[in-house]
Amino acid sequence: MLNAFIILSILSLLGYVLRIWYKSPLPNEAIIRTGVGGVLAVTGKGIFVLPILHRASRIDLSTKSFVLEFPETAPLPIKGTSQITLSATVNLKISHDNIEMVASKHGTQNASSQQYIESLFSPKFDEVIRIAGRRFNYQSLKSDLEEFKLEIIEHCGEVEDLHGFELVALSLSSVTLVDL
Repeated sequence: MLNAFIILSILSLLGYVLRIWYKSPLPNEAIIRTGVGGVLAVTGKGIFVLPILHRASRIDLSTKSFVLEFPETAPLPIKGTSQITLSATVNLKISHDNIEMVASKHGTQNASSQQYIESLFSPKFDEVIRIAGRRFNYQSLKSDLEEFKLEIIEHCGEVEDLHGFELVALSLSSVTLVDL
């Protein structure tokens, strides 16, 4: 009877320890394990994180969005001498192929932070929208907004240019001509 109790206690303790060491990510989340064996990013399934040998952190993979405004007080210059007001909504997320790179380059907390993403990408998208805007006059821009969006996306570059993030969606709205 005592032997059965000891065996059951050992198995329970072993199960508890294994449960503590096994980490599994939530949906739209990845676990980054560093330490012995290098860096490993896991989504969907779990991973063992052994104390002293490994360190684990979580990174948010959900889509982050921010809005760039070009109001009447600071309008977007376009071809010719015209200026427009514009509202651009940018949606970004971490590319699944680049989770490890994003985690090592930006850190898991920064890469998961809405404010950090906005501060990192707002200047880039502001510049790209200004460059693309110079190629269109008001009539061509208003009639072919999709072409303008494609021009912006083309200027954004590849995933490497976006620091491991990918552009999920870009929407443009409130395009109006500003009277000079």
